[in-house]
Amino acid sequence: FVIQCGLHGSGVSPPGDLPVNETRQGTFISNTVGTCAIAHFDVPDCGNTEFFINLQNNTHLDEAYGGYCVFAEVADGASSSTVSRIAQEVKASSKVVINRVVVVQDQGSSAGHAPQMSMAGGEMLQMTTACGDIKLKLRPDSAPRTCEYIVKAVTSGLYDGKSFYRSDFVIQCGLHGSGVSPPGNLSVNETRSGKFISNTAGTCAIAHWDVPDCGNTEFFINLKDNTHLDEAFGGFCVFAQVADAASMETVGRIAEEVKAKKQVAIRRVVVG
Repeated sequence: FVIQCGLHGSGVSPPGDLPVNETRQGTFISNTVGTCAIAHFDVPDCGNTEFFINLQNNTHLDEAYGGYCVFAEVADGASSSTVSRIAQEVKASSKVVINRVVVVQDQGSSAGHAPQMSMAGGEMLQMTTACGDIKLKLRPDSAPRTCEYIVKAVTSGLYDGKSFYRSDFVIQCGLHGSGVSPPGNLSVNETRSGKFISNTAGTCAIAHWDVPDCGNTEFFINLKDNTHLDEAFGGFCVFAQVADAASMETVGRIAEEVKAKKQVAIRRVVVG
């Protein structure tokens, strides 16, 4: 269910083991088809130079033996085709030689987990609030239609002058209480449509009622790891993440201010 490579059988020793298993350290990425993860023995371990590429969705590896840490993904369709050819050749001939591996500049390509949209994958939302600024990195690799919907709402100025109005395990904002109606609902809940991103601290997800639903312009920023939201009521779709530590500090200030004063004004939101 994977193809695996590394120093195994070469007589070469790895340059020590990894000091930590980062499966749950940063933004969580599941072991879905085309992702690359560090291999280790069937015990909670960190691994070293051995890694594998998932040939199918192997989400059981996210938890097994401490989790298998995803660190990369197949970047394009041609590479996915090569992976499949390697899988067949290894079955037939026991191995496929790796001629060379080099590090190259990322050209902004992303894995074929989801339909591509016209917006750039590195686009940011810049939120100016009464408590400071927040930069949110959009994740069209996970939720392209959701990102497009939110970008249209932002460029229409719908969030300008609105507020954050909820603070518990998330802070939530949108058109709630403003008298302004959203521009229709999202047509699909993309929680599992593209590359799966869990509701961990600092991720941003679309809010919806406590039923399987798609939501609209209301969204929240997770203040802690809220992985129960990945499955609850059809899942709450992550479409962005807080981009830096300064933004996360602002998120913390907003959380405290909303608890104290019920809301924090959003002065302006732009794409850039």
